[in-house]
Amino acid sequence: MSVINRTFKNNSTGMIILYTVPSGKTAVITSINHCNHTNSTKDVYSYIKDTTTNTNEYTIIDIAELTPNTSLELIGSGQKIVLNESDALTVLKLSNAHVDTIVTLMEID
Repeated sequence: MSVINRTFKNNSTGMIILYTVPSGKTAVITSINHCNHTNSTKDVYSYIKDTTTNTNEYTIIDIAELTPNTSLELIGSGQKIVLNESDALTVLKLSNAHVDTIVTLMEID
């Protein structure tokens, strides 16, 4: 088992894959935090995607509206999400959002 903490400084537009569970592993997401470090409101969508079929997509939050200079904790305080092999954690931004994402997870063999 290993603990992974990843920070994604993300100023691009579109669907971004933040993490994909490697072959033969399971992952437990213990924290997802989005941070808007601009002076305007930004919208972020967060999903889990099955990369083996590329058809199944599961919404964690649809339209997280982040007001200027704020953060939003999607998962934390004891909540967890379990991802199976080939599942991917993805984020969608419709405009140049300047939203950073911090993900903490455990990979289990």
